[in-house]
Amino acid sequence: MKRRAAMRKLILVTFALPVMTMAQDDPKPFHWGGFENSGSTTFGYRFTDVSGYRPSFDQMFDLKSGPRLLDFSLFGKAASDNGTDKGNRYVDDYSLTASGIGGDPYMSTQLTVRKAHKYDLRVNFRQSHYYFNQNDSLLLSGGFNSLTNNHDWATVRKMGSANLLIHATNNLRFSFEYYRNTRGGVTFTTRPMDYYGSSTAWGSYARADAF
Repeated sequence: MKRRAAMRKLILVTFALPVMTMAQDDPKPFHWGGFENSGSTTFGYRFTDVSGYRPSFDQMFDLKSGPRLLDFSLFGKAASDNGTDKGNRYVDDYSLTASGIGGDPYMSTQLTVRKAHKYDLRVNFRQSHYYFNQNDSLLLSGGFNSLTNNHDWATVRKMGSANLLIHATNNLRFSFEYYRNTRGGVTFTTRPMDYYGSSTAWGSYARADAF
């Protein structure tokens, strides 16, 4: 049937690159900004060729052509200075991770910053793409259409949060949290003909009519 999406080609080319490395005979942690840093990243490019009903392909896979930051990670730990400095005054360690950036249906990032016995900060962000389309205008053999449930949508959902834990004393801590959840895009859904308080005759008609 025409509503089926055929995926002819789906090729993903990746390139793995180290983050902040130093070529030397005696490798040591890379010092930058008062931290010992390390990490990695993976870039890629996806080629797609789709035939058939494209919304069905988006519903099942939603993998489009283009460059991608498939994976990224960066970690840092407060560095000592010839054994005389205990480390950074404000931060003990941090981490930054991300994946699926550049158009994939699911992407996420996370940032963590900590100072022992002082505070712990965590920031998260996620984004999801949702598609649903059953090809409501598809003509069947008898010339009928719209025999689907007519519930279609193409939405993007974004979820973010920030959590801060402060150590006031050894026995007292303050926790601050912030969450935000948004949704945008196109949503189409049927509206029932029945309504609250309708007469028995009208309600029976509305429930008996499949269209």
